[in-house]
Amino acid sequence: MNMSLSLIDFLLTDDELARINHYISARAENYAGEEELVREVSVTFTWIAGFGRCVTANFGGSTVGHEISGCLA
Repeated sequence: MNMSLSLIDFLLTDDELARINHYISARAENYAGEEELVREVSVTFTWIAGFGRCVTANFGGSTVGHEISGCLA
């Protein structure tokens, strides 16, 4: 089984990028007015053999991410 990665594995569709930006905007609005600013956003790419790529966005160090595109979807 080949588990090598290539550049195309990290490319996002316009829809995926829009979903990430919408998630960030919505979460930022939830934190508006908080004393401490949230400065951290992460996007995680995960591969599961036989299922493919999953993309998850996390805001403010959250341990539960927002699924952008799923392996099982």
